[in-house]
Amino acid sequence: MNIKREIDDIAFKVQKSRSFSNVFLKSPFLNSKKKQNKKWWIFGRGIIFSLLYLIIGTELHVFRIIKDSVQFILGKTDVHSPFNLYLASIVIALIPIIIICVHALKCFVKLVDSSYRGMGDVLYDISYNTLEKCIKEKKLSLDEIENQIVPYLESVISSKESSSIQSFLKVIIPSAMVAIPVSLFSVTLSAIANTSKYTNHYGGIFINIGFIGFMSTFIGGALYKALPIIYFWSETKRYKDTEPLFYGYLLAKSRGNRKKYKTSKRRTYRM
Repeated sequence: MNIKREIDDIAFKVQKSRSFSNVFLKSPFLNSKKKQNKKWWIFGRGIIFSLLYLIIGTELHVFRIIKDSVQFILGKTDVHSPFNLYLASIVIALIPIIIICVHALKCFVKLVDSSYRGMGDVLYDISYNTLEKCIKEKKLSLDEIENQIVPYLESVISSKESSSIQSFLKVIIPSAMVAIPVSLFSVTLSAIANTSKYTNHYGGIFINIGFIGFMSTFIGGALYKALPIIYFWSETKRYKDTEPLFYGYLLAKSRGNRKKYKTSKRRTYRM
């Protein structure tokens, strides 16, 4: 058996089952026409509400009011700039659309299974079912999975992660996000100490430094959380998504065998 080829095939099918088109468009796990129609009603309703918000917001000058309000607030804090103004305005204006999308996603999850708590449960269930189907098609035994496939997956993932750019960025990004505001603060203090030009603008200078420090921390945190996207289509990402599914499969089979053993033992005792 070619382990790499078998794992690549399984990992590819698992990833394909988790794709946007399969989950949200085809949705084969919604096994009735009524559920499929309700899915399109949920998504259609979200799109209609979003478009209505954009149209009403434009007609009633809601976005202009948001922009003027943000400009007024930023003007009071002495950190106003065109970039900060437009960034803050866009984020605030998008909040209702984000709420609509989150609500639609929650309704979709409940449509799939009312016991699910989030999209993660839906994706895991789809992936697990795909894995089970692949295992049956390839006629893989528990011994082969436990002693060959899982150890191979662990070694490949460990080897690839140890020399990946993701591991490098995990170290660099936190250091850079701390170093930038600290360096800026040191340079500013040095400039103030060497000239009397900025002595009357202490408040504005330190507010700007605080704002830059906050933005650096926010952007750094977002980049750090977004690191997995680097491997979204990579072999390593496929392996990492598949590995816990094999553990779940082994655990489920182990519990099933244990139940069968206890049942047979109880029957033998009764006899």
